[in-house]
Amino acid sequence: MKKLVHFILVAGSIVLTTQSFAQETSRFDEQFKSIDNELTSWDPIRGKWLSSSLRAMSADQPIPDRTFPEDFSPGEMMRLVPSSTMSNVRVLTDANSQNTNDLLEKERWSRVNNYLSRPDCNLTMGRTYGDPHLKSFDGATYSFQTVGEFVLASANNGQFEVQVRQEPQRDDFSLNTAVAMQVGGDRVGIYASNRCTGNGSPLLVNGFPVQTGGRTYYLPHGGTIRESGRNYVVTWPSGERVSVDMSRSGGMDFMNVAVQVYPCATYRYSGLLGNANGSRQDDFNIGGGGLSPMFGGSGSVSGQIERERNAFLAKDFANNFRIQPMSSLFDYCFGESTMTFTDYSYPRIHRSINDLPAGTRTNARNTCAAAGLTGAELEACMYDQGFLQIPPTPRPVINDPTDRVILPRVEREVPNVNPPRETRVVPPSGDGGSVPTTRPIQDNGDVRVDPSTPVTPPTRPTWQSSETREVPQTTTGTVRPNANETGNQTKNDNGNGAIPKPTGTPTPAPNPRVERKEKEVRSTPSTPSPTPKPREEKPRPTTPPAPKPTPAPKPAPQPRVNTPKPSPRPATPAPKPTPKPAPGRGGL
Repeated sequence: MKKLVHFILVAGSIVLTTQSFAQETSRFDEQFKSIDNELTSWDPIRGKWLSSSLRAMSADQPIPDRTFPEDFSPGEMMRLVPSSTMSNVRVLTDANSQNTNDLLEKERWSRVNNYLSRPDCNLTMGRTYGDPHLKSFDGATYSFQTVGEFVLASANNGQFEVQVRQEPQRDDFSLNTAVAMQVGGDRVGIYASNRCTGNGSPLLVNGFPVQTGGRTYYLPHGGTIRESGRNYVVTWPSGERVSVDMSRSGGMDFMNVAVQVYPCATYRYSGLLGNANGSRQDDFNIGGGGLSPMFGGSGSVSGQIERERNAFLAKDFANNFRIQPMSSLFDYCFGESTMTFTDYSYPRIHRSINDLPAGTRTNARNTCAAAGLTGAELEACMYDQGFLQIPPTPRPVINDPTDRVILPRVEREVPNVNPPRETRVVPPSGDGGSVPTTRPIQDNGDVRVDPSTPVTPPTRPTWQSSETREVPQTTTGTVRPNANETGNQTKNDNGNGAIPKPTGTPTPAPNPRVERKEKEVRSTPSTPSPTPKPREEKPRPTTPPAPKPTPAPKPAPQPRVNTPKPSPRPATPAPKPTPKPAPGRGGL
């Protein structure tokens, strides 16, 4: 009875929750119509898409396909909406948010309002580069020679996160080799040296390798990926951006990563790049304490102090932002996890700029100064140039694709979607090594097998392949029996030891040829005509030796013929003796 009551209560709560969610969704859509009207009055096609995208983004759902020629994300498109239209949309959003008491509905309106506030806010940049060095969103710089996978930047809304992987080049220096991102609901990974995909693509979207083909790639939830050479720019549907610059040092591929975020966002940031609150003094606060590490060099701090600072960053500070297996956004080969790339004992040695010889330090300074670097970035460049000969890495410039854009009028909707991508399923290797964990690539929900895999229909049995290859070589009816003369002898030999059909019997040859053609047309070995042929060919190896030494067995059948002759004699003599004695006895 208690179980029944419990089941009724659970079922009732599910029904009430479903009804409440349906009512909330319908009420939100009804209130959103006023925003639809504002945006479609600005542009019937682009405004309709932008309005539908805002509604989908507020519910963490995929956005509709673009029906215009531009490749903008929703956040970029909002920057092109006239200020008067944006002002009206914000007023409507605030009013709807205040006129509801439903928590889910209020959360959706809060997200819409947060997206609408981005166009009036400037992006700020933080980055990790070189071997590597980090510069926070608020301008704090430090060296970070350690090994593992870390949270570079993350927002507490669940829609934005950037993770970075650092691998060792030597015992004292590490480099960025991979970056993984949560892009508004889509998982994007870029790998300097990807061992887990068969096509060698450095770009993976939701676990599948992707080739952009030199054009913008659209993510399902509104983000975009633009490729230029080996460099990538990933844009969030809300407008944040990540730039990935591929490079190489000492035979090892690595990358420099720059992250741009909106400091005006209502949610909080955390990670190796700080909190983007405008103050660099608290970027390294962990466990109630903190450190504001700056580069030493040129005698500003001693080498011992710099080494102690780097040791703190590589241990206590780094462990605070190491990712866990359940929170990792990376793609792994078979048998790998984040622990595969974790080394708590790294680095073995902490280096300082003061460890460089005076001449090397001077040459590195001149090279970096010629690239226009100053301050902490100059000293970071000296570090990279002096120890690893990494070229100067100036602050990257990420162009705004909406800059000076004037939208032309669009007369009708034309789909603007990703081109069909090649599907390739990489089979697991037998050595247990570099085996990809990605699933088969899907297009529209259908899994397609590798088109390079040959598909051979079962046309004929394998034993006919040699005969069918001989058929095109025969031009006349007499060539075929000569090619298979031994086979014809065996087939036509009934135990008499002689060949009854030498060359003057080409007539039987076309019959097997016709039978073979019938077998090829029917493509089934179950026809009665081909079945006797393999049966006659099987005795070939045993019968040829038997008929040649069998002149003796031929007389043997003759005694067999004589034996049946006495068998009729016993039947006939029984009546014949009876008449013979009768006349003799009568003569007596």
